[in-house]
Amino acid sequence: MDGDNAHIGGHIIWQLDNNPVKLSIGKITEILILADGDSCVASYVLVTQLDFQPELHAKLHVPCLKLSELEKKSGA
Repeated sequence: MDGDNAHIGGHIIWQLDNNPVKLSIGKITEILILADGDSCVASYVLVTQLDFQPELHAKLHVPCLKLSELEKKSGA
C-alpha cells in the first residue's frame, strides 16, 4: 500500500507479489499495528480479494465484483 492512507472497509487496488503486472482489487478487513512499534504505521493488513464477474450488470452495464475465497495478508 506504499504510504497510502487506508481504512477498514475501504477498497484498494494493489499488485500481486507473484505477478506485478496484474492489478487486483480488494476490501480491507483488518489492520494490525504492533504495540511496541510506531503507532501510526500498520504492521499487517488483511485484504479480502474481489474478482470481476464475467458479465456486466444487466441494467447499469458496468463490471460487477464478487468476493473470492482468498484473503491476502500483507506486511506493511
